[in-house]
Amino acid sequence: MNRYICAWISLALLAGCNDTDIPPVDYTTPPARTAVDGGDRLALALSGDATGLVPFLAGESSASELGGFIFNALLTYDAHLNLKGELAERWDVSNGGRTLTFTLRQGVTFSDGKTLTSADVLATFKAITSPATQTPYSGDYLLVQQAEAPDARTFRVTYAEPFVPALASWAGLTILPKHVLELDTDVNQTRLKE
Repeated sequence: MNRYICAWISLALLAGCNDTDIPPVDYTTPPARTAVDGGDRLALALSGDATGLVPFLAGESSASELGGFIFNALLTYDAHLNLKGELAERWDVSNGGRTLTFTLRQGVTFSDGKTLTSADVLATFKAITSPATQTPYSGDYLLVQQAEAPDARTFRVTYAEPFVPALASWAGLTILPKHVLELDTDVNQTRLKE
């Protein structure tokens, strides 16, 4: 008897629902961004303090989120979840899907003014795939058979066999400056400086 009463109450509640008063939301256009007091500020509510800013070492969500605001990847996603270039102006998939060749954008610099080159991408790749690096994010990159930087704007990776999410994985690796990575003898000890 109780289940019949619950069913009638549920139907009555559903019949009373009217979604015509809810305005439609346009998810195709990003919301307008406005500067607060001149801009250059970002206020976030995080679940805790970040212990470091190296994104592939992030052990907690706050460090990962902050690192994502500081560093960029070769690729990113647009509002429709299609891959688009971020640090890479273009890319090519060849060799039966086994080779990815990225051409970096010109004029990109790190915050210290040094120019981004393919050597930075290669150094980041080597750091995340190093057996000494304590990261849970290396799996997709360990499948790379060869990584090379033949010139300052070209970064190329070759896989032993086609790897379906290969291209998308490069939207997940934020690029760190080689000259800073070389300063740390142990990237695992890199922490926020107070």
